[in-house]
Amino acid sequence: MLVVRRRAGEFIRIGEEVELRLLSIGKSSVRLGIEAPRSIPIQMRQPQAENGGKNSADSRYEKTSREA
Repeated sequence: MLVVRRRAGEFIRIGEEVELRLLSIGKSSVRLGIEAPRSIPIQMRQPQAENGGKNSADSRYEKTSREA
């Protein structure tokens, strides 16, 4: 796992096509913007306590919709 520090407005590029931008930092949350081609699926992993205690690898990820 790569761990980096970023400030709001800074970004991280992954490969040629994916960019993560730190949009804002709150007391208990961070807002990230993900820019990637629509052909690359984006999934979020939720802590197990929030997904009903399911423990299979597939149940930890959910597909996200992209705003146009």
